[in-house]
Amino acid sequence: MARTVRRSENALAVTLHEDEQLVFDALANADDEPSVAAASGLSLAQVRHLVERLAMMGAVVFTSAATAEDGLAESDEDVVALGPVMRARINELYSTLDSVDYYTLLGVNRAATQADIRRAYHKLAPEFHPDRYFRKNLGEYKNKIEKVFARVTKAHDTLRYKKRRRAYDDSASNQPPDSAPRAAPEPSDQGSAASDAAAGRRQAQTHPHAPPSVSPAGRAVVEAHGAEAMARTRRLRRAALARKLGAGRGADHRKRRPESEDSGYQSIAGVEQSAAERLREHFDEAGRRARDRRAERFVRDGDRAVDQGDFAGAHEAYTNALELRPGDDMLSAKIDEMGQKVAK
Repeated sequence: MARTVRRSENALAVTLHEDEQLVFDALANADDEPSVAAASGLSLAQVRHLVERLAMMGAVVFTSAATAEDGLAESDEDVVALGPVMRARINELYSTLDSVDYYTLLGVNRAATQADIRRAYHKLAPEFHPDRYFRKNLGEYKNKIEKVFARVTKAHDTLRYKKRRRAYDDSASNQPPDSAPRAAPEPSDQGSAASDAAAGRRQAQTHPHAPPSVSPAGRAVVEAHGAEAMARTRRLRRAALARKLGAGRGADHRKRRPESEDSGYQSIAGVEQSAAERLREHFDEAGRRARDRRAERFVRDGDRAVDQGDFAGAHEAYTNALELRPGDDMLSAKIDEMGQKVAK
């Protein structure tokens, strides 16, 4: 007897993809997988895979189990508790782990934003989370699933943070296997200048609106000059603020002359330092309030997602809130809870 399935009462709170919606609609007039396959035009293996995904999201529930007569031989189930579609997907990803970069693995391009990377991870990770296969006999697929999940998680943790992503992009490990970097001799100062000039001319011809190419040494000089200019600007602003605060003390203060140049310099320096400290405290407090407001919005988004049954969205919202409120035990507990529900 084929296993039977029906639509769940909580299905309205779930967002479905095209194939999932097709199977879900077919269940309105069918209650077993072979009938759904006939009505939707999909293969029986595809229907089983999509029904399992719908069941994981809470959109459908099983009312009876499948037997060997349904095309799933009991001997095969005893060996590996995975459907043929899932086994093929695991084998496909596992075989490419050493040949694709993190962007390809997550299914995003190199211009993807942090939000794009988070969405790709939350879509892919639950499919290979080891907790989903708890107490199931997976055979050789157990090791493959663990390695795929570990690599997907590492890709997310690397690309989500700017410094790690920049280091990964600059490294040779993210290059395609057939384009290994070639070692180049260290150029002399003259050679470096000439090569930089040639590179700048080539870039100007190819991309007339692009910024000129700068060597690492030249970039360091530019950054140093930029930092010095910014520091000088900050000093001038603080001095102007100190003069303004000093002028606000009244005419008597303006008429009073310092006993020496040193004492006058120390007085101005003290006012300047005090004003800078007050400004710093003001901006720190404003930043803290802004972070709190953003964290509250993420928490509300997570609570709404929980009410709608979107545990993956709630997990993402609570994670964003925890980044703004590090050390919040309540948010950490919610993230753990959502992670367990997504993995089921």
